[in-house]
Amino acid sequence: MMWFCEVGLHIRTPLKVDLQIRQKHSTRTSHRGRNKNKNKLEGARAQLEQWQKLAEVMPANSLRDFALQTMFDLLITIANRQLSDITSRYALRAVDLKDMVVIDLWNAGEQRPVETLIRRRVLRW
Repeated sequence: MMWFCEVGLHIRTPLKVDLQIRQKHSTRTSHRGRNKNKNKLEGARAQLEQWQKLAEVMPANSLRDFALQTMFDLLITIANRQLSDITSRYALRAVDLKDMVVIDLWNAGEQRPVETLIRRRVLRW
């Protein structure tokens, strides 16, 4: 009888140890999974914060207006280069996003609407 109890004790002890090892392993695995999910969640939160800050910093049309103004200025720079090849009398300048003026360099830098060039040209013909 004593021998049977010893065998049962020896069988239970490795089973207990095996169960403890499995529990530790599953706990480690679940911690790893939680850590991965936690890292993903933190990354998503950081991205959300960045987008919210960007939305707060930029009013509705300011980015669009900035891009348009930059492109308009570039367009005027290129047009002035080409205009200087044609004549040294005129230059263009942007007033705002919608308007530009002609600077008459022969007339003390007088500024006038671009449309006046077209009218004068038509009147001369």
